[in-house]
Amino acid sequence: IRSFAETLSGVELAGSSAAPVLTAETGRVLLVSEEKETGKTIVVQHANGRMTVYGRLGQVKVAVNDWVEAGESLGELPAAQEGEQSLLFFAVKEKGRYVDPADVIPFD
Repeated sequence: IRSFAETLSGVELAGSSAAPVLTAETGRVLLVSEEKETGKTIVVQHANGRMTVYGRLGQVKVAVNDWVEAGESLGELPAAQEGEQSLLFFAVKEKGRYVDPADVIPFD
């Protein structure tokens, strides 16, 4: 829906209402919070100083310091209103800087 070039921090992806949100890589949950820009947000710390950010969540299924394996459910997208899509904000930070998620993780 929105590219990295538009946001300079991450991408917005459209998904199905209440679809599971899966972690991109194995890591430790660093933060679970309610953010002004991205609503319910989870940050996962991975190896090599990489972090992934998952925002606009409807439900969260993890807590700070939980260990998550790649592909494990972190939560769910919100239920979409009729005629609308559920959106996920997804970002990748490497060494403290946002990078284009498409350069790190394949999107099918």
